[in-house]
Amino acid sequence: MKKKIDKYKFTTNEYRLVHRPKSEPLLGYWIAEVWYDESGGVVLYGDHASPEGDIPDETYENMCNMMKAFDQEPLNLDYVDYLWIRKDIKNEG
Repeated sequence: MKKKIDKYKFTTNEYRLVHRPKSEPLLGYWIAEVWYDESGGVVLYGDHASPEGDIPDETYENMCNMMKAFDQEPLNLDYVDYLWIRKDIKNEG
């Protein structure tokens, strides 16, 4: 689910281990970049992330940042989407 970017202020972003437990077929876990608003709520997430850089050191640093994703509980994207839908319905009513 894609969100409209212009409605939100991004304050932070990080790499997170994510999954979709209710999807068919099961996709397993992967690393994605996730953006948060000022209250810590998820406002946007990207697709599968891969370490990239213009030079090997940048690629290594990017990979190290991705490894930090394993320090937190995996983020359930099905639940994030559910919260977004509830928020949109609440704002419409």
